[in-house]
This record gives sequence, structure tokens and C-alpha cells, in this order.
Amino acid sequence: MDPEIQQILPILQRGVQRVISTHCQLPEKVAPVAETRTHAHPMREILFQLEGETDYLLGGNFYHIQSGDALFIESMEEHGLYFTPGSCNLKQFWIILYPKRLNGVFIVLDGDGKIRHQLFYGSGNGAAYQILTNNWEFVRRGTIADAEWKERLLTVALDVVLCDAAGQVMSGKSASAQTKREDVVTFIYDYVDGNHGNDCALDKLEKLTGYSHYYLSHLYREYYGKTIGDAVNEARMRFVLSQDWHANAKELAGALGFSSSAIFWKWRRKHRALEETLRRENKNCE
Repeated sequence: MDPEIQQILPILQRGVQRVISTHCQLPEKVAPVAETRTHAHPMREILFQLEGETDYLLGGNFYHIQSGDALFIESMEEHGLYFTPGSCNLKQFWIILYPKRLNGVFIVLDGDGKIRHQLFYGSGNGAAYQILTNNWEFVRRGTIADAEWKERLLTVALDVVLCDAAGQVMSGKSASAQTKREDVVTFIYDYVDGNHGNDCALDKLEKLTGYSHYYLSHLYREYYGKTIGDAVNEARMRFVLSQDWHANAKELAGALGFSSSAIFWKWRRKHRALEETLRRENKNCE
């Protein structure tokens, strides 16, 4: 068992102390001391603060978070983490939800202010996944008006996932080399597909998984028979084809991570053959 991950077991088992979500009653806002970069993506995410304190931007406002806090970040909701000057010795557990599975990434901001990532938790669409997604969707729809019950539904669902993650660590499942390899390539596939190829540069994937981009490139080609770059282009093109034919080029460019419409059109012309292939596949599936 990884000694560093073993240290977070008591926190995972203690569970959620406070829920922060735009679907629930939010805590008091804090004033930012500097700007932070924000982003949004189709996948839902949860930030569970394990140790330390920091500020987080959610729904246009900053909130101070500490150990035991869980931020539920809705699909396409602008958000961003802000490390104040001198921030160090922080530990976080990020849970990323995909259509059929979820992954967990352990993040450490050490005493020197350097960030380290380690992928260690993966789950298919079993009981923990179903409870979390069902409860979150129930809260999102606004069926329940009572803020306390909304928080309770999210807290219970996340506690189940945290217990499942703790169980994986204690069982030694996360220590299996083969499991790690499979979890890593599945994580990359889901991340690229879920982000429509946006923000999927090799250096970003390197940080998220804790593996070098050379290893990731080799591993991905070994499992899927294609490069990560190929996967990014396919995910982008599938997103383009899923939009209306008259979709605004500037909006498409922004959603896919291109800096301008001109660069987007240049990319699309370069990959015309890929577009035709995916169009034929879509037609055959109809």
C-alpha cells in the first residue's frame, strides 16, 4: 500500500463535514486577493479537501475551504482553484464523473509549493457510482426545496464513494501494477472524450496521472492502437458533428480549446478525412 495514500485513510473514513454546491445554500463568500484562471467542462467533478486550507472559485464567487469540505462542481460550471501566496502542505482528492465510471486523483501541494498528482481510484458504474449520480441528479432537478436535505443527499452519496475508495486502498487493489495500467488508460480515454479533446495536452495528462508523457503515449498506443493525439482529434470531431450545422464557429473553437475561429477551421480542413469517416460511422449507426 502506498504510504502517502495510506495517510489519507482516516480522512476518507471520517467523511464529508460540509457541502459546497450552487444547488445548495452556499457558505459566506470571501474576497479574492488576486485573479485566478477558470475553466469549465462537460464532466461533473468533486473536490474533497483532505488537509490544509485554500480558496476556491465556484459559480462566480470565492469560498474558503478546509479539511472535510466537499465542492460539487456541476457540468459546464465555471470554477477554479486559487492557491494564496505561501500555500503549501495541501492534500486534495478529486473525483471526476464520466457517463459510465468515475476516477479519483490524489493531489498534494507540498511544503515547497510544488504540485504532485497520483491516480489511485477507479470505479465502474457500480453501487457507489449509481448512488452518487442519482442523488446529484435528484438535487440538480430541484425536486427538493429544503437546503438541509439537499446537502444530506449529496453528503451520503459522497460518503459511499469515499468508503469505496478507502476499501480499495485497504484491500491493496490500488497497488496492482496491471490495475494501475488499465485505470490510467481508461482515465485518459474518459478524460479526452469527456472534455471533447479540450485541455488534453500531454503535459496536462502527465500531471493528472503522475506518469511521464512518454510512458502514457506508449501505454495508450498499446491498449487502443492509436496515439493520444488521434484520440484528441476524434473527440473534437465527434463534438463538432454533434452540433447543429449552423453552430457558431467561434463558440465551437472556444469549446474545443482553439484560440481563434481561423485556427479551428484550419484544423477542420486538415482532418477532413477523419470527419468523413466519422460521418459514415454515424450514418451506419442510425
